Amino acid sequence: MTYIQSNLKFLRNKMNISQEELAKRLFVTHQTVSNHENGKSQPNFEMIEKYASFFNVPFEDLIHKDLSLKQKPTRILFDSIIFDTKDKVFIILDGSKGTYSYKNIKKCEILNEKARFRGKEPPFTHQVVTGVDWMIAANFMEQPFYVGLRITMKDDTQLVVYISKNPTRTQTDQHIKAFQEAEKIKHLIDRIINKYQLESGPVTVNKKENTFTIHSGDCGVYPLNELVKCSVVFEKARDAKHNKPFARQMLISPMTQGFAGIYFLHIGLQFTFKDGNKKYAFVSQNAVQPYSDEYRKIHLQAQQMRKGIVKLISH
Repeated sequence: MTYIQSNLKFLRNKMNISQEELAKRLFVTHQTVSNHENGKSQPNFEMIEKYASFFNVPFEDLIHKDLSLKQKPTRILFDSIIFDTKDKVFIILDGSKGTYSYKNIKKCEILNEKARFRGKEPPFTHQVVTGVDWMIAANFMEQPFYVGLRITMKDDTQLVVYISKNPTRTQTDQHIKAFQEAEKIKHLIDRIINKYQLESGPVTVNKKENTFTIHSGDCGVYPLNELVKCSVVFEKARDAKHNKPFARQMLISPMTQGFAGIYFLHIGLQFTFKDGNKKYAFVSQNAVQPYSDEYRKIHLQAQQMRKGIVKLISH
């Protein structure tokens, strides 16, 4: 007994794509896919290999196993980008085409690019403002644009994903649909960033044991269920020689920017427990100058780690 007919239909529906879209991705006709799913014809060896590769399932499993019993697909598919949850990579189909690793993502932004500049200059050099501030853009209604994502990797390489296939204008159905899809993709990427922040670096989380480990600072293993708060903190580099990390904290804000800029500092995380005790982790390995590029990079990392921790303790 073979399950290929039911498996093809199950996997396609699981990815939420139509027969037409699947046929397009595999460079075959819609009728071919329809016949294979309905049992009117059987795919040959080469075609089964195509299906197995696309759905990221073993060749033998596609034929001989009922894959509907598996609950979780290994690929999350959007029109412009595919996320491979098994190999931990994402594949950009429209924009900076290629395959990239989850673990190298640093941040993701939703941006709009003036349509007339697409392909002529570096992506998102000419942006369009939308939302409540749209009226400040001169002749805004005359400027069609593409909705997209800019993904910054840890080596500061910037990748581009175009969400809207055609130029759009603000608050049209096309714009709203593209923006909503961009939000879904960004949310998924933010979750990936948070996950990898908590699996490596100065603080790691063991969900099975419900603990977290500080590797730099107050080193040790601590219970997550005793944690009530996590904050980003700063310490002057010259004070880091004290035995207790972040014993002398400093405030960093736009109001103190000019004053703070004369100091080098360390960036860290403060963990507050139910009994009032506090533990600290260094996120920066070396002292950085406030508002420098390195400061912004490490500060973003600390904020992302804090966000991941807060999400865990709020559940």
